[in-house]
Amino acid sequence: MTQCTQVMFEKEETVLLRRSAATMNEFCRFCGASSVMVTPEALTMISGVSEREIFRLIEAGEIHFYEGPKVYVCLNSLAQIQTIDIDNGS
Repeated sequence: MTQCTQVMFEKEETVLLRRSAATMNEFCRFCGASSVMVTPEALTMISGVSEREIFRLIEAGEIHFYEGPKVYVCLNSLAQIQTIDIDNGS
């Protein structure tokens, strides 16, 4: 009889978004509510998803965005989709 041992590791990470050019509060016309907006570059650091994938999601209309001096992604819309899981970056 063989024995099998399973080892599990948990990882906890805290990400702080400070007020800068990478974040802003803005009205999202798609959500119809005020939302924290982040640049795709900042979202890449949070989620581990490439900027290319983020722009693909924007073009496909899966996540909301605001285009001002830069492109900003609505964090409210991220909570509504299953494609980006901010906790584990997949």
